[in-house]
Amino acid sequence: MTRPLLILLFVFKALTAQGVGDWQTLTYMNNINGLIADGNLLWAVSDGGLFNYDVQSTESKKFTNTDGLRSIKLNRIVQDQYGQIIVGGQEGLVQYYDPSKNTWQYQYALEGNNINHIFTKQDTLWVCAEKGVGVFVYDGAEYVFKDFFRNFPLTVENIFASAVFAGQIWLGTDKGLLSAPSDFGRFPINDPQRWQTFGTTQGLPSNGIRALLPTEDKLWVGTYAGLAYVDKQKNIVTVNNWWKNDQNEYQPVEYLVADAANGVIYPAFSVFITRYTLSAGYQVLKTYKFKIQGLAIDGTGQLWAALKNNGIKNLDDLHIKLDGPPSNLIRTVFKDHRKNIWASPSRPKIILQDGIYVHNGELWQKWTFRGPYWQTVNNVDVIYEDRFNNLWFGTWGGGVMVITSSNDTVFFHSHDLPGSLEISDIQETRVIDPAKYAIYRDFFKGVVIDENYEVITAIKEGPRGRLWFANYWAANGNLLAVAPYEENGFVSLDKNKWIYFGASDGIVAKEGGVLCIEFDNFANRVYIGTLSNGVFILDYGNSVENKADDRLYQLTIQDNLFSNTVFSLAMDQDGVLWIGTAAGLNSFDGLRVYKHVGDDLGLSGPLENEIHHILVDASNNKWFSTTGGLSLLRGDRSPWDTKGWLGYNRTNSFLVDDNVQCVYLDEDNNEALIATEGGLSVYRGPFAEIEEQFTKTPAGPNPYILEAGSPKFVIKNLMFNSTVKILNINGKLVRELTPKTLLKDGTLAVDGGRAYWDGLDATGNRVASGIYLFLAISEEGKTISGKIAVIRK
Repeated sequence: MTRPLLILLFVFKALTAQGVGDWQTLTYMNNINGLIADGNLLWAVSDGGLFNYDVQSTESKKFTNTDGLRSIKLNRIVQDQYGQIIVGGQEGLVQYYDPSKNTWQYQYALEGNNINHIFTKQDTLWVCAEKGVGVFVYDGAEYVFKDFFRNFPLTVENIFASAVFAGQIWLGTDKGLLSAPSDFGRFPINDPQRWQTFGTTQGLPSNGIRALLPTEDKLWVGTYAGLAYVDKQKNIVTVNNWWKNDQNEYQPVEYLVADAANGVIYPAFSVFITRYTLSAGYQVLKTYKFKIQGLAIDGTGQLWAALKNNGIKNLDDLHIKLDGPPSNLIRTVFKDHRKNIWASPSRPKIILQDGIYVHNGELWQKWTFRGPYWQTVNNVDVIYEDRFNNLWFGTWGGGVMVITSSNDTVFFHSHDLPGSLEISDIQETRVIDPAKYAIYRDFFKGVVIDENYEVITAIKEGPRGRLWFANYWAANGNLLAVAPYEENGFVSLDKNKWIYFGASDGIVAKEGGVLCIEFDNFANRVYIGTLSNGVFILDYGNSVENKADDRLYQLTIQDNLFSNTVFSLAMDQDGVLWIGTAAGLNSFDGLRVYKHVGDDLGLSGPLENEIHHILVDASNNKWFSTTGGLSLLRGDRSPWDTKGWLGYNRTNSFLVDDNVQCVYLDEDNNEALIATEGGLSVYRGPFAEIEEQFTKTPAGPNPYILEAGSPKFVIKNLMFNSTVKILNINGKLVRELTPKTLLKDGTLAVDGGRAYWDGLDATGNRVASGIYLFLAISEEGKTISGKIAVIRK
């Protein structure tokens, strides 16, 4: 009987729930790399973490770095005899979870090695990591590392599978099958002579071993060229009734799982699942559209397949897919006025054509354009919303796409070729003919070698209300296009009203490489960041139209820039231009260029020297996206102030990945969206919750139990640079907390939109039990207050 399609939804309402502390992680989990079943509970690992799914209740749970995992790029999964779920992945961590206690433990002995396979037998855990195998023994409390074996009698590049059978440990490698005594305590298997090798000369159909499956009397071996087994006497038998292709060659076997009760095994490869017995041979059970990457049999005997980029399916087409960003590689992120989140895996010079991602308030969608030149619209390098709520997308090769304030979609490009747009989510895919949308031609120019290939790397409104575009490598040399707005709230469609700047104005850049633009609100000046020529400064005088009074300057490494490759520009509220380059962070005060050297702790400069993106928020805090994490320079501090900098990375926070590409700050909802190469992080910490007005100030814990090891009392949602006074019930001042106050542990008492009180008075002594008041005062004199019940122990 065919069961109906079931799609498991994880709607974006989860964004309102806190992860660990101030962090939440959103990842793509439908690329399943490993699958097991514990009765009716399926467990799956992916590039974005771990999840389980209850076949009976249809409930599921995700695990990312904010749910206990310390590495989420997972390859393999197994369950030990104690019910613990053990996972290993690309970074070499062995992580194991006890569902009965909801606790995680970790083993770092193989850190830095890609884990290809895990096998457990009684208290011993065998972990295949690239060219060797690590052994761990469970002592009743944790897995203890014992040894790492790699001294084999032949050179092995990869170990793909492992199993214990007939008192031997068996390893499936790219050079054949290896075997040694599994009792490594008695037999020193680091001695190459302890290992036996089996290959085609011993009867295997291929030396490339992909899967091992121990049963009661056989070790089944899946190879690149057929199916075989090893008996308890170590005899190898290649089965001759396995599937052959049209060339009379045996098909490969990549995955194996057994139905022990019925004496059946299920070999799988590519998109095919088969049923196999020695007596009856093979039977093709299912052909999927996506590659199989794992198999499991649940407690009801139902067979499930893990699919590449398509979740989990059983033979009755019950389909489990989780909602989430369509990829973990995110380089651009933006939230529009409708609170839709837009994201892209592209940025200038990195061309993936993987589509545009959007969360529409209910589900994540993927927009994929197809057809000549249309497919280049998938390469979104910049997203910008203007003051009229038109949403602009600049692409690498596809010109400009706009979703207007009236929710119409229009395009600016020159070609007239047919194409299609697929809008897909975990429920359905819709196909749209983009020719139904308005297309405006000849406003931009394609690159020198292909005039239909229009590259737009930056879009931003200037101080005079015009919309500026960076037209990378425009064939006519017009690297900047400036569009006025009409009364209808959209740019003029009269090309004669547009103004262009470029080579004829002295802006001569290698490969026409304009990557970013920024404006000086104190002067009629635009800053132009380039791929190879540093920063051009165009002073356009009294008007953009009249070029007679224009002046052009340039900043390069000769002027103290770290690099002439400039990825990002941002002007702060003090009139300082921040310049993010490929080799470091600079600032320019109008007279001099300063260098701000990276600091891997993030305490005296950015966490790394490659700066991808810079954002200046309403409180003049500077946010820097770097290859080493997210750095922040407090708005009221100098970059040379030792208390000015703050850094977030995987070591000191729950940031999902250190390679940060972009940040979008949603000040209305007190959260920052952080695009990384490993997923999307949501930060709701003190610098995301600075308020323009005092409205409400959540504070706690309340009551505040004051004893050794107590956490600090936290007051949230403050205005920037607030002062907080702690008063007793009679109004007497107990402690004053300011942005300059250091607590006893050396941390700032007021930081961003939060204040922290450690329960001490002005003399450094713990306060007595009782009712206290806090009074928050902004720089403008606005106030808000609350009560604190202190219980001193």
